[in-house]
Amino acid sequence: PINFTLRPAVRQDAPAIRRLIWRARINPTRLDWRHFILAVDKNGKLLGSGQIKPHRDGTNELASIAVQPEARRLGIASAVIAHLLSQNPPPL
Repeated sequence: PINFTLRPAVRQDAPAIRRLIWRARINPTRLDWRHFILAVDKNGKLLGSGQIKPHRDGTNELASIAVQPEARRLGIASAVIAHLLSQNPPPL
């Protein structure tokens, strides 16, 4: 099994986030690295992502949940979602 940790994204993660989102065929508009939480392995490799995307009307959206194909079924998406939900009050 792959061990992973969650951490906030930093500016240098932006290209890797964009590649993961494109690979997962998720809408790539408004990908702001400052809103992302990442799951990374012990070497810092991006395994999964998620964000809380703010909208102009003041609402927030749970978005960009993606996991690398080789890291699926390990609980990464669930961990990312649980973390984002714990840090952001409803409604989402």
